[in-house]
Amino acid sequence: MVVDLTSDLFTDVRRPVHDTLDELREPGRGYRNFHDFVAEHENFIPSIQLSAPAELGRQVARINDLGRGCVIRLTEPIFAFSRQIAELFANVEDHSKVHFILDYRRQSSELLARAAGAIGILTDIRRILPECFLSVSASTFPESFVDLDRQEIFERQFHEEVFRHVGHQNVLYSDRASVRAESLSGGSGPPAPRIDNALRTNWQFFRVADNDDRDEAFQQAAENAVRSDDWDDLNIWGTDEIVRTAAGQGAIASAARSTAVRINIHLHRQANFDDPDAMPGTEEIWTD
Repeated sequence: MVVDLTSDLFTDVRRPVHDTLDELREPGRGYRNFHDFVAEHENFIPSIQLSAPAELGRQVARINDLGRGCVIRLTEPIFAFSRQIAELFANVEDHSKVHFILDYRRQSSELLARAAGAIGILTDIRRILPECFLSVSASTFPESFVDLDRQEIFERQFHEEVFRHVGHQNVLYSDRASVRAESLSGGSGPPAPRIDNALRTNWQFFRVADNDDRDEAFQQAAENAVRSDDWDDLNIWGTDEIVRTAAGQGAIASAARSTAVRINIHLHRQANFDDPDAMPGTEEIWTD
């Protein structure tokens, strides 16, 4: 399990756990508090903290001593320093335990135009650390669904284009599970009832205009989903929830529940992307 630190400071509503997080974010002595915390849990793998560049050398030394490897998540403002950061790990004994992620965060279909830049960055990193693992990450899930019933999964296309050039050795596909990379502000109430179905390379959206009976609207959206030509009952929790909702059993009655269903189906599809024929019936019987 990879452990990272959020940059959110939780200044509005404070709880005791936020004091603990503040201590872990203290950069002194190579983020000693954070790395001591990681060391106490044998299944934790640390993510390098990049907010205090002067502490990077000490962090790498601690990572080397721990011997579990690490993840380096680079966001766009830090891309220009990727080579220098990679060079800090040149003396790490096992480069295959080092994992670089280029995190593009919130993106649109224009993400594909950034492939050349990503290829250059990752090629430079691999020249320094030939055995390290590499990933690219982004969220291209749409913000608006008015008049939208289908969209390609652009992050999958981005991954394939980048590593077609860099090479597929020691590569992990990164997926945000369709969750937005950053929270969105604004809005004037709950979104219109919508059921999303995840295919291998496309999203399908079944949106019903909001009315006084949201349960009925979710049921109608679910009925539209299971009647579509691309519907495939995967015998997993997500598709079962849509089937139950279409049958009037009220399984999905909120945007939060619909999001959970979408994530479940999407991750199942992507986890089995290279072996789609093995997908139906692979999830164990579940109870709620």
